Amino acid sequence: MHKFSAPLLPIITIMVQFIFVESSFAEAFDLPLERAQSGNIYVDAQLGHQLETRMLLDTGSGYVSLTAATFRRLKRESPDSELPVFSRRITGVMANGRSASVAVYRLPELTIGDCVLENVEAVVFPHAGENILGLSALRRVQPFTVDLDEGRLSGTACKRGAVSQS
Repeated sequence: MHKFSAPLLPIITIMVQFIFVESSFAEAFDLPLERAQSGNIYVDAQLGHQLETRMLLDTGSGYVSLTAATFRRLKRESPDSELPVFSRRITGVMANGRSASVAVYRLPELTIGDCVLENVEAVVFPHAGENILGLSALRRVQPFTVDLDEGRLSGTACKRGAVSQS
């Protein structure tokens, strides 16, 4: 039987405690999806602690995308600690083949279901018609699955948080 020396025991104890604390932030989640008549799939989300929105689930979009109207509301209705922070500009090719230069912002908090995602990158498209839940958020909960028959988004890495019930 191997015995640990006395100086190593506190370190091992701290390491084990850290593993259990960290694992409490990485839990599985399962949330309902809404299928529109168009066939598009939507997720209810919350930006910060106040702004509730519906987002198109798009695994082909590299970023969370916000409409200009949602972005204006977020800036107007959020406390300073929840304001989006400018990060950089990028140029990308859109689904229609055209190039576009857009600003990338860091959202302090985006919540889907009771899964809180912090510091998520998002872009704002001036002429977009809907908000999009893209890979900049979805990669945070990977691996994830989308069950189209059951209408569920499930993932394995989620920091739990309280969601306001309006």
